[in-house]
Amino acid sequence: MKIIKAVTPVFILALLSACATVHYDKPVASFQKSVDESVTVIGKYYQELNSNERSLYLESALLDPSREILFRDEQGRPTPLAGNIFPADSIKARLDSLTLIGIYASRLSALAGNSAPAQFAGHVKVLGTNLTRLSDTFSFLDGSKDPTASSYVGPVASLAGLVGQMYMEHRRDEVLARAIVDGDPAVRKILELVEADLVMVIDPLKKTGDKQQLAEIVNYYNNNRMKMTYSERRRTIDSIKAAAESYSASTVFNPSSLVSTMAEAHRALVKYAKSAKKPQDLAELADMMDLFAAHVDIVASSLGKIQKIK
Repeated sequence: MKIIKAVTPVFILALLSACATVHYDKPVASFQKSVDESVTVIGKYYQELNSNERSLYLESALLDPSREILFRDEQGRPTPLAGNIFPADSIKARLDSLTLIGIYASRLSALAGNSAPAQFAGHVKVLGTNLTRLSDTFSFLDGSKDPTASSYVGPVASLAGLVGQMYMEHRRDEVLARAIVDGDPAVRKILELVEADLVMVIDPLKKTGDKQQLAEIVNYYNNNRMKMTYSERRRTIDSIKAAAESYSASTVFNPSSLVSTMAEAHRALVKYAKSAKKPQDLAELADMMDLFAAHVDIVASSLGKIQKIK
């Protein structure tokens, strides 16, 4: 005998509601939150690069008295003491490009949670000005010593245009789905470029610097240990320990993986936008957003540990 359980009116109402809406609000809001937190983590990493290079430069001079501390090297180029190995405008432009994805995510979130997005039209002028400046910045860097800057110009301009367009639309769900799909090429390209910069240029240089610092301290200790007092040996060994922990942490810490997870999360949004919006489609999207949020927490925690070591 089959037992038929009573179906409450509340359950029926919830079921009808699930069919009537596409439930973008929570996953899109989660995506926006994780993007914003990712930008903060990667921003801290970028901003510490020059400070790290300066510390390595001074530490090398401390360990080798024959090395002068100079503002410019023999070729007339600024040393890490006076200049930035990673130009501030290049760092800012890349952070701004990630921030643009955050703005894009916030516009998606606003569309998902508001039935009248036309009320945002008053912000178009300010937003457009900021986005135009970002595109112009990359165009300027293209003429400087920034080899990858030119690659950003197209996708940044494309996503900037789409963000502005979203303000002017009125059909929420239709516009939201189209905005996610249309924004995908530009979002994907920006994230690919940032990830490539991290993987091919910045991460290796930082890890090489940390490894060099460790090697120099070890070499200094081995060459001078017989002449050192106990307290001098203790201080040097403590420095070796700190340098070893810093190098070990830098080999594990991987900000580029955060960028790739952000890209995976946006692909999940695109997949959902193109789907039939069934419960399993929403469940897959929610799982990916949870994974993205968890990954942000892990990377942020790793960066915090590195900062404490230093």
